[in-house]
Order: sequence, then structure tokens, then C-alpha cells
Amino acid sequence: MNEAADTLAVASGNGPIITLLIIFFVWFGGFFLVVAAAGLLFLPDVFQRMHAMTKAGTLGISSMVIGVALYHGDTATTLPAVLIIGFYLITAPIAGHMIGRAAYHRGAGKHTPLVCDQYADSLAARPDTGQGTETAQATDQIKH
Repeated sequence: MNEAADTLAVASGNGPIITLLIIFFVWFGGFFLVVAAAGLLFLPDVFQRMHAMTKAGTLGISSMVIGVALYHGDTATTLPAVLIIGFYLITAPIAGHMIGRAAYHRGAGKHTPLVCDQYADSLAARPDTGQGTETAQATDQIKH
């Protein structure tokens, strides 16, 4: 081990194997968070950006939180770490799905050909106002 790993092992009170795992998880998580940020900045389409943030971001944050939980090694840190990872695993895919669906209905992906377009029929049924049929009907009833 190098000097930084020895210092971390002494500071955390962990053995050399746990210290190497901490270093691995923190660096692995940091790498994937940088990949997610680069995807957000440099990918051309909202769907590709959303994919980069939900996949790489989830892996990066989960790895970082595992590294922190290993560093502290007690139940007071491990339980919130598990809850953070669980919350992020539940909310990130849902948020990504909702952002992607909203972007699709706003016409963000029309310049990119889709391999499987399951929502094409629902878009064709919508009036030209950009609102769904239920919303358009409710708006018409309010006006009259």
C-alpha cells in the first residue's frame, strides 16, 4: 500500500483490505459521477442525457455512499447509507422516465429515429393544441 492508503487506514481504524475497498468505491463512484456530468454536458439529445444521468449517476452515488459507509463502519452510518441508496434507486429511474416522457410528448426526439415508438398512436390522437384529449375537453367545458 502507498502512504495515502496507510494514512487512511490509520485514520479510519480499518484494516488494509477494508481501506482498499474504501479507496476503490470512492474512486469508482467519482469516476462514474464525472462520466454522468460529461454525458449531461456533451450528449446531443435529451434522451441520451437522461440515460447518462440516471445510469451513471446512480452507480456513482451508490458507490460513493458505500465507500463512506465502509469508512465509518458503524450502524449509525450504514443504515442511512442503505436508505440513501434505496431512495436513489427508486427515485432516479422514475424521474428519468417522467423527464423522458415529457420530452417525448413535447417533440424532443423527432429528429432522432426511434427503433420502437410505442407512444406514436397516443401522439397522433392528441389535438394540435399540444394538450391531451381529456385536458382539451376540460378546457372547452370551462370556456363554455
